[in-house]
Amino acid sequence: MDNAELLSLISQAKNKEQKSQTRLINAFWVDVFSFVMKKVQDEIVADEITVTVFSKVLAKLDLYDPNFQFKTWILTIAQNTVIDYWRRKTREIEDSTEN
Repeated sequence: MDNAELLSLISQAKNKEQKSQTRLINAFWVDVFSFVMKKVQDEIVADEITVTVFSKVLAKLDLYDPNFQFKTWILTIAQNTVIDYWRRKTREIEDSTEN
């Protein structure tokens, strides 16, 4: 997908056009899932995190700056979501050992 096509798709997705949102998700799903999978090494958790990432991406499309690569923007959201996951996981472990 070239940059003009991607920007058009992003614009349509911002307007809540479901087909465009689905195309956007499908275009980057493998990249995000693979990135997350390397970090968590659990397919079920990686799938859940990937769904969360795309939920955030769609909710924050208005914040995307087209001067930057879209894939980099998405993977940054994925990285932050993985960090949040590990923080929660660490807290859960600490809470369970305190009781």
